[in-house]
Amino acid sequence: MPDVRAYERPQSLEEALFRLMQEPRTVPLAGGTALMAYGVPHEDAILLDISALPFDAIEQWEDRLVLGALATLEALARDEKVRTFADGVLAEAAHAEATSLLRQQGRLAGALLTDVGRSEIAPVLLALDARVSVQQMNGLKTWPLAAFFEQMETALGRGLLVQVDIPRPLAETRVRRERVARAPRDRAILSVAGAVRLDGGRIAAVRLAVSGVGALPVRLHAVEDALSDEPATPAHVQALATQAIAAVPLADDRWASAAYRREVLPVLIRRVVCGA
Repeated sequence: MPDVRAYERPQSLEEALFRLMQEPRTVPLAGGTALMAYGVPHEDAILLDISALPFDAIEQWEDRLVLGALATLEALARDEKVRTFADGVLAEAAHAEATSLLRQQGRLAGALLTDVGRSEIAPVLLALDARVSVQQMNGLKTWPLAAFFEQMETALGRGLLVQVDIPRPLAETRVRRERVARAPRDRAILSVAGAVRLDGGRIAAVRLAVSGVGALPVRLHAVEDALSDEPATPAHVQALATQAIAAVPLADDRWASAAYRREVLPVLIRRVVCGA
């Protein structure tokens, strides 16, 4: 593990941002779970403990749920505002993100910035069209989560992820998640989330996202296009999903083969879309 040069605990956002700009080797941390799992990324790192900063609030507005990026995973799993939002799926994903001990230390920001390709909560946020806010010295910038993932190094820069905004789904929209893992408490091999609105038995609108297919969680745009305005019958949905993901590159790693993922993914999509 590379050496750590210093540990600092800023008491204000301005102090934290100044330190990040001043020293490129500064590494922000809050719960420290990623540090324990992966170590510091380079020699002579300066650990910047941002846990004292006021970005852990969970607020419910009329049209959205607003999450402070330093909210713990345990808080997200237990908070009634989160548990009653989007069919409770966001709270379920926060609970599945880590063990009980790590949920009490791990923060939402960490789940979106570290090993995010296997995150349980990221696909839910993608399916719900979440946006993230990054505070930098020159101001606050908000990104659609999908765009943030695609340009993370540029989007984050020398700033801090401070907030996640999630629009409230329409009343008739159902939100579901399905996963497969070696054992129930293991991290998912694949985790699929979706927001689906039906109209007369047909799929009027659908947003799908998955983690476990590569370095980043992704929206399944090809599947969404294939399912649009189609009958929401399980066999039909699975057949269309199978065709749509045929050309999608899938990870082949120590957790599962690409062939296994290609076989299982349409089943998870069917369950998310049809509930069966």
